[in-house]
Amino acid sequence: MFKGRASNQQHQLGQSHVTLTAKQLVMEQCCQADRIDPAIEGDSLSFPLIRVFGIGGAGCNIIKTLRDQHSHRPHVGLYTANRVEVDLQADLKFASGIDSSLTSDDQHLISKSVRRADYVILSAGLGGETGTTLIPHFARNAKAHGCKVVAVVGLPFSFEGRRIRIARKAADDLIDIADQVITFNLASLTKSFPGNMPLNDFMAFADGLAVQAILNAIVAAENTFTHPRR
Repeated sequence: MFKGRASNQQHQLGQSHVTLTAKQLVMEQCCQADRIDPAIEGDSLSFPLIRVFGIGGAGCNIIKTLRDQHSHRPHVGLYTANRVEVDLQADLKFASGIDSSLTSDDQHLISKSVRRADYVILSAGLGGETGTTLIPHFARNAKAHGCKVVAVVGLPFSFEGRRIRIARKAADDLIDIADQVITFNLASLTKSFPGNMPLNDFMAFADGLAVQAILNAIVAAENTFTHPRR
């Protein structure tokens, strides 16, 4: 339905404590995942159930912007996902996320988080650790549960070397999984701005583009949804 790519539309704990915390959290999180559906009332039954996940640091920032700046839709759930040692405030906390393999607990949590959704929208920055590692697992699990999957991802700056190669491969791999992949190339975006522009201002602009892409994907899902609620 959506296949393709649009360019330019992207406290520290000890290891023993991290492992213990993750195991303590997993059962509670899986219970939360069973109830992750937002409240759906009245006319909202005619809308698709949409879940938007911001994965890793960049993705979590985008979800926080969505929560702060845009009105709530009862059929749309917004969730942050990050490694437990990086962000204890994330909605979904993972023990792994720094290589391609995940623990069975983390795989189980992802599966419970995406099931019963009609559409899953994923946002992450590619080239680093958490977003690059987790986003394909979210996408595959969502597709296995019959969801339409849209990924909104950022590619690194031109000076980031190895991260660029990792990000491009991750984006190409996502194209084979998701229904639509929207990429924001930070290196290309910088050419449109003066060299003395503060980095925080530039990143706020880039986050704004990603937020708008997610909102557009939500509207597209609402406009094309024809199936009864599962």
